[in-house]
Amino acid sequence: MIFLPGHKPTFDLTYNDVFIVPGHTDIASRHDVNLVPADNTGMTFPIVVSNMNEVAGSRMAETIARRGGLAVLPQDIPPHILAKKVARVKKAHPLYDTPLLLTIDSTVHEAQALLYKRAHNSIIVIGDDNLPVGIVSIANIKSQDRFTKLELIMQNHPASMPEGLTPELMFQWFIDHDVEFAPVVTSEGLVVGAMT
Repeated sequence: MIFLPGHKPTFDLTYNDVFIVPGHTDIASRHDVNLVPADNTGMTFPIVVSNMNEVAGSRMAETIARRGGLAVLPQDIPPHILAKKVARVKKAHPLYDTPLLLTIDSTVHEAQALLYKRAHNSIIVIGDDNLPVGIVSIANIKSQDRFTKLELIMQNHPASMPEGLTPELMFQWFIDHDVEFAPVVTSEGLVVGAMT
C-alpha cells in the first residue's frame, strides 16, 4: 500500500478510511494468475475469501489459512464472536483437518448432527483412553435407530496415520492402506487431526 508523502497513519485502517486507486499490473487477465500449490495436489484455492456469512465461516477460514490464503470475516458479527472465530482458526493444525470426535457411548443422533459439517462425512470414535477405536460415516448410520450407540455400528480399529509424514508419504500411506479417511495420531496414539 502506498500513502501520500507525510500521510502514513499510526493506526489501523478500514475501507471507510481509505480511497483505493487501481494500479498498473503486467497481468492481462485474472485467468493468467496461477494458484496451483507447489505440493502437486493439482488443486487451486482462492487467495482471499469474501466477507459473507455463508462464505467466510470458521471452517472456510481454517481451510484457506492452511493453504496460505486469507478469509475476510464478516463485519456484522459481534466482536466477542469474531474473537472466538479467530482463536479457533489460529488454534487449528496447519496441515491436518480438525477432526470430529465422539465417544463410544455417543448415539447415532449425535453423529447425524455432526456428519454433514465436513466434506469427508466421517467421525472418529474415541474410547475411554481418548485413543481412536473406530470411524463412523454416513453409510454406517443409514437405517439405524437414532438412539443406537456408535460402539455397535462403527468401523472398528481404523488405520491411523502417524503424524509428521510429508504430503508424498501421506498419499502413499492412503494407497497402502486402501482407505479414504484416517485419523492422524501422535506416537502415543492421541488424535491430532484427520486426513482424506
